[in-house]
Amino acid sequence: MQASILEDFSRALSLALILEASAWPKPGNVHRLRDRPDLRYEAFLATGVMAYSYFRKGIKRGLKGWRSIVLGDLIYGLVSDSMRKTPSSNTCLGSSTLLIPLSLGLGR
Repeated sequence: MQASILEDFSRALSLALILEASAWPKPGNVHRLRDRPDLRYEAFLATGVMAYSYFRKGIKRGLKGWRSIVLGDLIYGLVSDSMRKTPSSNTCLGSSTLLIPLSLGLGR
């Protein structure tokens, strides 16, 4: 049962990142019909896919309990991965700061 919940919630959180980037219209922000010089829509989609493993780790940590949970490395890992692997600047600091703690709570 835990494996199914782990996969379902990890997918849902990743999909949330992708759907947020796809919303339209968003004045001044990147969306499916508008890029910025340093940010591309595709980078947001790639970040949503990369985030899956970090959300999965967060849910697993939540399942273990609250006493020794660390989440800073998950946020840092996701942001640094997205900046390293996509040809854009930061695409997920705000989202990861909100959703990674949520993944811990979902596991709990």
